[in-house]
Amino acid sequence: MDDFSVQGEALEGALRYLAFVNRFLGGHHIILQSLKRAFHQLSWVKISPDAHLVDLGCGGGDTLLKVTQWSKKQNLRLQLTGIDANPHILTFARKNTQLHPEINYIEGDFLTKDFDWAPYQVVLCSLILHHFEEEKIVTLLQQIPKGTLVIINDLQRHWLAYYLFQILCFFSLAPPMAKKDGAISIRKGFQRRELVKLLKRSNVSRYELSWRWAFRYQLILLT
Repeated sequence: MDDFSVQGEALEGALRYLAFVNRFLGGHHIILQSLKRAFHQLSWVKISPDAHLVDLGCGGGDTLLKVTQWSKKQNLRLQLTGIDANPHILTFARKNTQLHPEINYIEGDFLTKDFDWAPYQVVLCSLILHHFEEEKIVTLLQQIPKGTLVIINDLQRHWLAYYLFQILCFFSLAPPMAKKDGAISIRKGFQRRELVKLLKRSNVSRYELSWRWAFRYQLILLT
């Protein structure tokens, strides 16, 4: 899905399957549980109930859809923005969340030095960091303004996760693009020590790092 020339049913099928995997394997739960901890349980996090949240590499908007549903139940007034560099993905995301006009989308590259982080107090990185090399991840975390809450949901690199994903794809009739991209993503996932090293290099000292099923890492941090 990093190929911007891909569009139409091939792309939409892959985005729908990614949303299914996130529901089935608990990816959305990780994000919502992280938000719950950040807003209600972690003493070192102070976030306004009307904070502006941005989802980096928002894909089809399914994560933002779950967040807006959760935030209403929590009586929060979160502002929600999704950012993606692929215009075809954003077209799908807008259609996918058309019943929720409170979700805004921006086409752009958050890795550029002149990206404006000022409006955002909460940053979501859901299944996006494994797409980048270590240096880019460090640069990204260093560019986000100090005191910003960052929530990361990403993959553990593990041989069992790889083969379980292949089995899931077989029985759920995964689209070819989703099957290929998913396998590549697992091979690019993280080990715990690698995430700790990235945090140290990025001068992050306040964080909570946990392993979650299925082969995911949940990371809550303050830049």
